Amino acid sequence: MRDRRHDHRTNAEPPTPVNRSGTPGFLLNLQRTAGNRAAGLVVQRGWAKDNADGVAAQMNGDDWNRDGGPWWLLNGHNPEGIVAILRQLGAARAQLAKHPVDGTRYDKPRLDLAMAVAARKDASAAELTGMDAVRNATAGRITYAECWSALLTLSKGARTGLYKRMGKGELASLLKRVNEAPFPKQPALEAELSPLVGPAAGELKLEFVPDASTVVEKGLVQPMGELRVFVKEKLTKTVPARGGPPESKKDEENRGHTFNPTTAGTFTLGEGSPVVGDSWKFSQLANGTPVKDTGTDILFQRDGKWTSVSKLTTKLTRAEIMVETTRVLALHELADDRSKLPQVKAEVELARAGGPVRPLPGAWILNDFGKEGFRLTGTEGDIIHTTPETDDASRALEAGDLVMSHGCIHILAGDRKELVEGGFLRGGVRITVQPYDPAKRSLWGKPPSKP
Repeated sequence: MRDRRHDHRTNAEPPTPVNRSGTPGFLLNLQRTAGNRAAGLVVQRGWAKDNADGVAAQMNGDDWNRDGGPWWLLNGHNPEGIVAILRQLGAARAQLAKHPVDGTRYDKPRLDLAMAVAARKDASAAELTGMDAVRNATAGRITYAECWSALLTLSKGARTGLYKRMGKGELASLLKRVNEAPFPKQPALEAELSPLVGPAAGELKLEFVPDASTVVEKGLVQPMGELRVFVKEKLTKTVPARGGPPESKKDEENRGHTFNPTTAGTFTLGEGSPVVGDSWKFSQLANGTPVKDTGTDILFQRDGKWTSVSKLTTKLTRAEIMVETTRVLALHELADDRSKLPQVKAEVELARAGGPVRPLPGAWILNDFGKEGFRLTGTEGDIIHTTPETDDASRALEAGDLVMSHGCIHILAGDRKELVEGGFLRGGVRITVQPYDPAKRSLWGKPPSKP
């Protein structure tokens, strides 16, 4: 499927921390996961000055990382406290910076960040709070939803700077839990994190082969594709994928669209983002858009306002939305139990005939491109994406669930998740699309009237 109005379409982990007395783990692990909870009071200027004077008094001798030394005193404070103390130090911070923090004894990334924040007038302790939130979430002391809430108070630039100070393991954990961020923000957050977790862009290449294997579809043998991941020219991972048919044909059910082969050639992927447009009626709303059923109409929320779907460029009705929702939800359940196929078919046919329908979820799930798409820059509209039926990463989907596209590359939600988390599927990555192999045409039966 394509979103067009034309005819169709490794960073090392930080060293093991030790506490102030030299014993591995305890204090620094505590500080990494909670900051100084005892310092949760409002930071007042007098308090900050008194503590800054205490730090300055210990800025002497050869070992500034000693017990009772300046870094020892700074290490345990919460974000507001440590930034306030460092700013009170003023010019003395330059002297402190000449005696770098010992990362084997204290939380060096956190203390270095605190120094950087204190030196910038436009920075706030929120950056340090964001680092603490990641540490707390990793340790299970807060939820990842709470962690994302803290991180989303920062600008994109501040988050990116923060990520560069963190361990690759922490970033990988954060990327795996991006589904706990507010839904509309998830693709953009993935785009920020994925390059930091995955291989360098120059070492990474994707390849789509449209006829890597076969699948039986409607009683006919048809081509099944494969998306391959190469790191430093070595094949690292493969996932099933489905492109357009070998030959172009009109879409009998969607006027103005045609099924076409996926464009062959080498392209660059755009960043993952929701695909929204009026060329496909259910894709006028991004997945995750708040929706509600009034009993007579479906309303969607945009910019805090509720609007009827009848106001969209291509009008939608409550009836067609409820039937399509029933179909998609039933197919999601079918992925967990294939024996339910007869019941699913009967339920959908009954809904189409005016029978019972399933309740509308509180968020839109019918976008034809799923949660997000990765555009093949340089094509007329080819995109790597899931479909509404295959957009649920929690379901046990199979290659046979992939349907032939209008020219895009269809993948399963679980595979998309793994590819994104591995840093493989992201903006800026090269992808080569191979054409259909004429020598394999004899393997396939006559294509169905509609793919």
